[in-house]
Amino acid sequence: MNLLTILLLVILGFFFVAVTSLTVGIVGSTSNPASGMTITTLLVTCLVFVLLGWTERIYLIAALTMSVVANVAIALAGTTSQDLKTGFLLGATPRHQQVAELLGLILPAMAIGATMYILNDVYVFGSEQMPAPQGTMMALIAKGVIQGNIPLTLMVIGALIGLFVKLLGLPILPFAIGLYLPLSLSTPIMVGGIISYLVHLKKPTEEMQKRGILAASGLVAGDACMGVVIALFSVLKIIPSSAQGLLPDSIGILIFILLGLLLRWISLKPSSFFNKNN
Repeated sequence: MNLLTILLLVILGFFFVAVTSLTVGIVGSTSNPASGMTITTLLVTCLVFVLLGWTERIYLIAALTMSVVANVAIALAGTTSQDLKTGFLLGATPRHQQVAELLGLILPAMAIGATMYILNDVYVFGSEQMPAPQGTMMALIAKGVIQGNIPLTLMVIGALIGLFVKLLGLPILPFAIGLYLPLSLSTPIMVGGIISYLVHLKKPTEEMQKRGILAASGLVAGDACMGVVIALFSVLKIIPSSAQGLLPDSIGILIFILLGLLLRWISLKPSSFFNKNN
């Protein structure tokens, strides 16, 4: 990093953080365009480097570092906007909330940093076990722009496909995610979409929909936590990283189907059932 890259990062980060704060504060966290802004930061930075003749490997690393810092700033802007909005509705003091936000970054940053090292040590980012599609995509973009071998043909084809999908009136983001994610990740997303569609056919109440979203979020968080726990066991040599599952794949698929049915049942069960059990 040098003075120019820091100034560029401050300028881009300032505008992107402002846009994120407005969109998330008005609409919600689902409207946070973090990926698009991060890629834009990476592209602008790489183009500036190319114009200045900075094409050495160190500048490639600097461009990726800048995109990471911008991504963190954008993500924090979104969560802070949500927190401040929630605090306003509850009558909290903004200054005290901001102090709590700063203090609340310390322990999670330490935990996440250690977790990333553990995951990379066990699975290796970019491998078949942990493909890291977003990171791979950003690395390809940065290398392509700085080294002058970006696959323009593929990018034009992708843009034309996106335009065609838009003309058909289909949502572009889910379509694009389905294209670049591996089947092991996109298939569960598709199954979740089918379950959501089946739930909406019954015209559930707003409370039922929120309950289904919370249950689905719990499944996602639980899966991520178990991945970290397994990686930790592998680092501690309790189990090998290449260990096979205790049950055959057919049992795993059956449990997956049962979880989907359970999610649909939770989403459609009347609120009185849960209130009675509480």
